[in-house]
Amino acid sequence: MRRCSYCGGPLADSARFCPACGQELPGYADAFRRPARPRPLGFLDRVPIQGGPAVRMLGAIGAVLVASTGLWTAFGRAGFGLLAADLLLALGVGLSAWPERERLRPLLRPPRVGWLVAALAGAAVLPLLGGIWVELLPGEAPGLEPPLAGLPPSLLAFSLCLIPGVCEEIAFRGVVLQTLLGMARPATAHLITAGLFAAVHLQPAMFPYHFLVGLFLGWLRIRSRSLGAPMLAHAGHNAIVLLLLSGR
Repeated sequence: MRRCSYCGGPLADSARFCPACGQELPGYADAFRRPARPRPLGFLDRVPIQGGPAVRMLGAIGAVLVASTGLWTAFGRAGFGLLAADLLLALGVGLSAWPERERLRPLLRPPRVGWLVAALAGAAVLPLLGGIWVELLPGEAPGLEPPLAGLPPSLLAFSLCLIPGVCEEIAFRGVVLQTLLGMARPATAHLITAGLFAAVHLQPAMFPYHFLVGLFLGWLRIRSRSLGAPMLAHAGHNAIVLLLLSGR
């Protein structure tokens, strides 16, 4: 006699439900039915699960941009206002990156000399491409704003080259790219990171150029497996741009 696999009660051969416990019984066809495959998670499905570090970092950068705008409005883009904005950037990036310090630690090792040479070469070539792009844009070519033009070169180098070169690379090529590499294919993660990097510069006309710079910095990070090369390239690029703008 057939018996229920749940309660052990007697069953008719054709029964689909146990009259004693009410459980549905597996039939002959169920034994050969292929179980439904779960739908693979898409990129947007992974954001709430794995994207926390990148979302936290982007939120911190957004808050820094809003606060920096207020500081520049209150104090002007000179002296205290510029230093306060740098301090906010370093603080925001540092606090957001701290929980990811163990994941970032391997990226802080020095890269090979060849990647440093590639970083310097890119830092020298990219501003030339940027100059060509600016010449194609309508309007007058930009130069240093008057408040910035009066600042000491050492302060400009610290605020516009060193701080962005270190902090922005930890943020984008460190936390954001590292997080996205665990959520999407490397090429997709690379493109998204470059797009976010270009967007936070808040210069729509220069978005294609900043996107190109982001692609180069991301390529250095992925290929060298180090943040050292993109940090050097970023700081060197900004230094050359600063020199070019100072001469206008």
